[in-house]
Amino acid sequence: MNLILTVEEVREALYLDYDYNVEELERLSQTASSYLFELTKYDFSQDNPIEPLAKQFAIMFIRSLFFGADGYKKEHDYAVGMVSLGVHLQNIAKRKLEEDA
Repeated sequence: MNLILTVEEVREALYLDYDYNVEELERLSQTASSYLFELTKYDFSQDNPIEPLAKQFAIMFIRSLFFGADGYKKEHDYAVGMVSLGVHLQNIAKRKLEEDA
């Protein structure tokens, strides 16, 4: 599976400097890509261009992981938005999988 977000997109999403640990950024991107694949059973990373809603979901997911690592932070609670995007992405994935069948 390819990644939905590049290392640079993860860096920008988390407001980090250029010298932040690249391996950690890749791990976060892998985690978001894997989570979205498990949620939808579709690999959005294979699309060109990648579905913008998938990118937004991945950004919200990594922000919630990264900024919530030390405990709950209201300003980084993306639960409602992620549920909504997740439903839309499941519908998009279902349609794409049916088209491919």
